[in-house]
Amino acid sequence: MLENHILELKQSTRTLVKETTDSASKKGNGSKLLVRNVPFQATQEEITDLFKTFGKLKGVRLPKKLTSGGEHRGFGFIDYYTETDAKKAFDTLSKSTHLYGRRLVIEWASQDETSEDLRAKTTRLANLSKDGGERREDGGSTKKKLARYFESHPLVPKADEEEEEEDA
Repeated sequence: MLENHILELKQSTRTLVKETTDSASKKGNGSKLLVRNVPFQATQEEITDLFKTFGKLKGVRLPKKLTSGGEHRGFGFIDYYTETDAKKAFDTLSKSTHLYGRRLVIEWASQDETSEDLRAKTTRLANLSKDGGERREDGGSTKKKLARYFESHPLVPKADEEEEEEDA
């Protein structure tokens, strides 16, 4: 009883149930983990130290922001040599691991895309022009092509064409 109010405390399992269903559907998808919500002050060495306790690492990658001078984007990829090491790390750290006051969100990384697929996707996205049209190798953006098309194919017939239609 607190100030004439009865308090009832219950343990919440709402987020834990959701996490276990999400992780169960993606369980065991290779040896690569995706780590989200990485604090910006965390270094690659700190992330490496955290994850290397579960097995030998093939690589740790924290993608950098293009605009700032080397600051990472707040997520990273952890690649283990074996699936069992990755599973140990996932099972242990995905429950509730905090770094610099932020809870790390750990998921299985997609194994569908190869590094060549990612490079091609990045190149395609980098080729977007400033006006929002996609650049083409065959002569300009989509917006410019449409403008050229409608210049040569007007929607409203010219005055000469209207006269010819009336005569017929």
